Amino acid sequence: MTQGQIRRHALLPARTTRDALTKLEDDGLVEEEMYVPDARKRLYLPRPVSVPEDAELTA
Repeated sequence: MTQGQIRRHALLPARTTRDALTKLEDDGLVEEEMYVPDARKRLYLPRPVSVPEDAELTA
Protein backbone atom coordinates (compact mmCIF):
# COMPACT_ATOMS: atom_id res chain seq x y z
CA MET A 1 0.00 0.00 0.00
CA THR A 2 1.12 3.55 -0.55
CA GLN A 3 1.31 6.03 2.30
CA GLY A 4 -1.87 7.70 1.05
CA GLN A 5 -3.75 4.41 0.91
CA ILE A 6 -2.64 3.55 4.45
CA ARG A 7 -3.62 7.01 5.67
CA ARG A 8 -7.12 6.80 4.16
CA HIS A 9 -7.65 3.25 5.40
CA ALA A 10 -6.48 4.03 8.96
CA LEU A 11 -8.16 7.47 9.05
CA LEU A 12 -4.94 9.07 10.32
CA PRO A 13 -3.35 12.43 9.48
CA ALA A 14 -0.52 12.38 6.93
CA ARG A 15 2.17 13.30 9.47
CA THR A 16 1.08 10.56 11.91
CA THR A 17 1.10 7.99 9.10
CA ARG A 18 4.52 9.11 7.91
CA ASP A 19 5.99 8.98 11.43
CA ALA A 20 4.47 5.54 12.10
CA LEU A 21 5.81 4.13 8.82
CA THR A 22 9.28 5.47 9.62
CA LYS A 23 9.23 3.78 13.04
CA LEU A 24 7.93 0.51 11.56
CA GLU A 25 10.66 0.57 8.91
CA ASP A 26 13.35 1.35 11.53
CA ASP A 27 12.14 -1.66 13.55
CA GLY A 28 12.25 -3.89 10.47
CA LEU A 29 8.50 -4.55 10.40
CA VAL A 30 7.82 -3.05 6.97
CA GLU A 31 9.91 -2.57 3.88
CA GLU A 32 9.73 0.34 1.49
CA GLU A 33 9.81 -0.14 -2.28
CA MET A 34 9.43 2.21 -5.22
CA TYR A 35 5.89 2.52 -6.59
CA VAL A 36 6.42 1.90 -10.30
CA PRO A 37 3.41 3.86 -11.66
CA ASP A 38 4.56 6.99 -9.77
CA ALA A 39 8.22 7.17 -8.71
CA ARG A 40 7.42 9.96 -6.20
CA LYS A 41 5.46 7.46 -4.10
CA ARG A 42 6.60 4.42 -2.15
CA LEU A 43 4.99 1.09 -1.41
CA TYR A 44 5.05 -0.22 2.13
CA LEU A 45 4.95 -3.97 2.55
CA PRO A 46 4.85 -5.96 5.80
CA ARG A 47 7.86 -8.15 6.42
CA PRO A 48 7.17 -11.76 7.36
CA VAL A 49 7.32 -12.50 11.06
CA SER A 50 8.88 -15.78 12.07
CA VAL A 51 7.62 -17.74 15.05
CA PRO A 52 10.26 -19.47 17.17
CA GLU A 53 10.06 -23.26 17.01
CA ASP A 54 9.61 -23.57 20.76
CA ALA A 55 6.71 -21.09 20.88
CA GLU A 56 3.37 -22.42 22.04
CA LEU A 57 0.51 -21.34 19.80
CA THR A 58 -2.97 -21.31 21.23
CA ALA A 59 -6.11 -20.78 19.22
